[in-house]
Amino acid sequence: MATSSLSCPRPWASLKLSSRSPLLKTVCDLLCAYERVHVQSPHRCAHIGIVNLPIELGNLSSLTELDLAGNKMTTLLRELCNVTTLTSINIARNQVTSLPADWGVLTLLVHLDVTHNPLEDPPLELRRKGVVHSLRYLRKIRDSMATDILDLRGLNLEDVASVLDRNHNLLKVYLDDNRIKALPSLIGRLRRIEVLSVTKNKIRILPAELGLCTTLKSLHVDQDIIISPPPDIIVEDVSVILRYLREFAAAKVTRHLDLTGSKHRDVPAVMMDMTNLTFLSLASNVLVNMPGSIADLCDLTHLDVSGNKLESVPAELGRLTNLTFLSIANNQLKSLSRELRHLTNLTTFKIKCIELFSPPPELHEAGAQPILKYLTQIEEGIRTNVMNLDDCRLIEIPDEVLKISNLTQLWLRNNKVAVILLRLSLSLSLSLSLSLSLSLALSRTFSCVGR
Repeated sequence: MATSSLSCPRPWASLKLSSRSPLLKTVCDLLCAYERVHVQSPHRCAHIGIVNLPIELGNLSSLTELDLAGNKMTTLLRELCNVTTLTSINIARNQVTSLPADWGVLTLLVHLDVTHNPLEDPPLELRRKGVVHSLRYLRKIRDSMATDILDLRGLNLEDVASVLDRNHNLLKVYLDDNRIKALPSLIGRLRRIEVLSVTKNKIRILPAELGLCTTLKSLHVDQDIIISPPPDIIVEDVSVILRYLREFAAAKVTRHLDLTGSKHRDVPAVMMDMTNLTFLSLASNVLVNMPGSIADLCDLTHLDVSGNKLESVPAELGRLTNLTFLSIANNQLKSLSRELRHLTNLTTFKIKCIELFSPPPELHEAGAQPILKYLTQIEEGIRTNVMNLDDCRLIEIPDEVLKISNLTQLWLRNNKVAVILLRLSLSLSLSLSLSLSLSLALSRTFSCVGR
């Protein structure tokens, strides 16, 4: 006998039903039978281990409440969109990552419990606003499936990765007036896209993968806040921007990025997540600084930043211990960080700069090992107060050594020092032991001059 309500009997609570269980089909048939006599629920299918729902559940055209909490579902039944009478759905404590776009037509729905799911879509910022906002969002997604035009303007979205992954055939994408900080790399999968508009967001870096969208004809971004591509590129035609980004996209595969002479003022931000690079050339640009995050490119074996306007290189560069080639020549450097001494795999180390005094000029073209040795000995001398600069090819005592007031010993054997200059502050403050064996012609002498 049909009644006006139906609940699963208590013994069912212990059943473990899966999508392959014939008993689940029986349960669904039973519910459908009640549907034919316009049964109003609640219909409870909670905590019985359901993995998938049978599509027949979409035939319960009079259902108002559905409780599926505490099961093992990862996807939800699209056909529930046919049950337009639903006012309450509980799918808490499952493994659902997204809601079906077709659920957007459930306009009578006032309660939707999705707590304790790894849900990404709709995004959290919309779910916090309530069911109405989530349904509106889903309807927009549903419309985009039919038209290949996605319009999510003004929804305060922060992340759009999940929604862009729903339909790779999109032709037009409007994401203006949101709070998006970065476009996802999977945007490169939109191989038919013609229009992309992302103004009034917080996007500063365009992903390299956007360069793979070769059908893109119209690109609207906030040019005044974009830092990558650089200003002189971002104002160019779309084809120029895409070509620039494709260089980075290709480099993610080849691990080889050559930006020689490309007029960069800053190290491209889009490059900093390309941690698999092995070859990087930024030579002959107009770089004025190098971020410490360059050390994140830990697979680099070749790095060339010569011919720029760098006044310093970060100490973090010393963490790139896989480097075999490093050129920082022809910049405006005055000294090198002693942390570079850790680059023991270097076979080529070019440092020649007009203003560079540490290491001293006589070492600028001496090769990797003498430079590394000098940096190591300076660090060791500062740490121990004993400075051993034997066999360092010095012509005179480096000024940075003379400024160290707490040295107790200074060793200068097998150099070419002709004049030893001891500052008065150095000679008076501590006892100084000099051991000198000069590799000069025997007829030459050295002199000690104090001041």
